[in-house]
Amino acid sequence: MSPNQKSSDYTTVLFLCFFVLLCSGWWVGCSKNVSSDDRFTGSWRMKKGRDHNILICRANGTWQSQIRKEGRLGKVITKQEEFSGTWTVSDGFLSMTATQVIAGDTWKIGETISFEIVEITELTMQLKKPNGTIETWARVKSQKTEGKESLVQALSFKPIVVNLSKEKAGSKDHYLCIELEFVLKTAMPEGTPLPDLHPKAREAIIFYLSSLTYSEVNTMDKVAGIKDNLLQLVNPYSKDQIENISIRNITVTSRWDSVEAFLSQYKDASIEAQKNNGEKAQKED
Repeated sequence: MSPNQKSSDYTTVLFLCFFVLLCSGWWVGCSKNVSSDDRFTGSWRMKKGRDHNILICRANGTWQSQIRKEGRLGKVITKQEEFSGTWTVSDGFLSMTATQVIAGDTWKIGETISFEIVEITELTMQLKKPNGTIETWARVKSQKTEGKESLVQALSFKPIVVNLSKEKAGSKDHYLCIELEFVLKTAMPEGTPLPDLHPKAREAIIFYLSSLTYSEVNTMDKVAGIKDNLLQLVNPYSKDQIENISIRNITVTSRWDSVEAFLSQYKDASIEAQKNNGEKAQKED
């Protein structure tokens, strides 16, 4: 074999090796599926009315969802709906596909819904549904029980209506109508009773809220600022089990018909509110 032929053969071998490596890298890169994103893995919760939505995104690209109905005294009762499937993240969208429907009709097997990722932080996740509705999920620290991720639960209060303190004598009456929810620091294993707040916790909350004036709660930024005070106030009554306080619904008004409109969203709430607040507010001028 001549030197020129050997050189040509070596060149051909090197070219073939390079081509194989290039194709292999291209194939791996193209076939790679973005199945998980560490920002989304973990347990999330969202409350809609009396429904507690629980979502678990696992690192292996699977998800599990449950919807539980809230019963009396804020206690969560049996599962109403349960689904599972796969999830991927790509180009700013979280795509979820249902592979199993255990109960309920929110999802159908094989259905894929892509949610636009509005915002994702360590504590919250905002997703826009195809119809434009934006849903906000709260992350919950989960603990494992017998090798399984426990599901998140939260404590809810009946709505509270208080007559705000007056800054000046003769000032117009103003009412604060608010629904609070307390997110637990750790998820409770399924079937475990939720911890109860001490009865005096509600009295302390009502006393604190009624001590506020209209100028202290007349903007959402100011309202958000009172959550830290409420957390410090309530945690001693919960054995320090509360991670965060969520304001689910709020109205600040001087009109009693607005108070009644707020209370009409809840059952058996108006009697307690009238008892706590005395006389009705006068109509605005």
